[in-house]
Amino acid sequence: MTSLNFNVYKLRFTAPVHFGGDNALSLESAQMHFCADTLFSALCHAALLQGGNEAVARLCAAAAAGDMRLSDGMPWKEDQKGDQFYLPRPFLSPVKRMETSPEKRKEAKKLRYLPVSEMEKYLAFLRGEGSLDFNALSHSFGIIEERTRAAVPEGGETLPYFVGAYRFEDNCGLYFLLGYENEALENEVRRLLKLLQYSGIGGKISSGFGKFCLEDVIELEAPFDSQTEWLAQALKDAQAPVQITLSACLPAESELESALEGAQYQMIRRGGFIHNPADTGAPRKKRGQCVFQAGSTFRARFGGELSAVGTSAGQTVYRYNRPLWLGVKL
Repeated sequence: MTSLNFNVYKLRFTAPVHFGGDNALSLESAQMHFCADTLFSALCHAALLQGGNEAVARLCAAAAAGDMRLSDGMPWKEDQKGDQFYLPRPFLSPVKRMETSPEKRKEAKKLRYLPVSEMEKYLAFLRGEGSLDFNALSHSFGIIEERTRAAVPEGGETLPYFVGAYRFEDNCGLYFLLGYENEALENEVRRLLKLLQYSGIGGKISSGFGKFCLEDVIELEAPFDSQTEWLAQALKDAQAPVQITLSACLPAESELESALEGAQYQMIRRGGFIHNPADTGAPRKKRGQCVFQAGSTFRARFGGELSAVGTSAGQTVYRYNRPLWLGVKL
């Protein structure tokens, strides 16, 4: 596998976001984060508008070759100590059986994200070393809102419908990690992100949702504090006995059997629609897939794949199902 450089991209949202789940109520529901496939699709759409099919093909080729890796969007929060970056709580069972009250178990299950600065303490806790105040680790990053919209069918009556939205607190937002093989690729991703600031990311962007400011880019090749040092080390530790995926992902068929050995995971369903300005028909559904949720853990890294999920204007449409890994010891 190509040796990659890694950057942190800090996004501050200037409008509510709509990152829905793939279910019957996905329009009404809202979640805080976006998955890596949503980000990849947005980058490809921006590339299509700016450089046509050739620009999209370059992104897909880099992702297929492993020269570009994306994480899901993960929360950050500013406090008196500066920026605090959070990671998905890994799906790991305790090494030692611990006598824990039902209340503590509930607190632990509800904890979706952990600060980078607390990850080693959490792993030590799973080894039976020390204790953790899960309630103190739990943080709010914003609120869920419900917006009313109106559908006006041709020749029919106006019909109201509801859209779930997430609004971040002023001192919170999302960041993602990019692994890249060369500077030209990183420059292209950064250029496309600057374009996406104005159009938005996620659903309902035509209604003004998902707009953001690319507030900062941190190069992890030059870590400057304990958080970035820990991230830089863990991202490159391919030999660690526990590998945590930071992106929703799916092994290639040839990798699946070995990937499942000793794995601890949850699955989520990914769907969505194909939006292509060159395709004048109604948006078509992408082929749905069940994939591993970010935070799932494995004994060894696998490559994942770009999965073909439909066609549009004669071009194959892919879903980004490649993992971005953190290596840790338990």
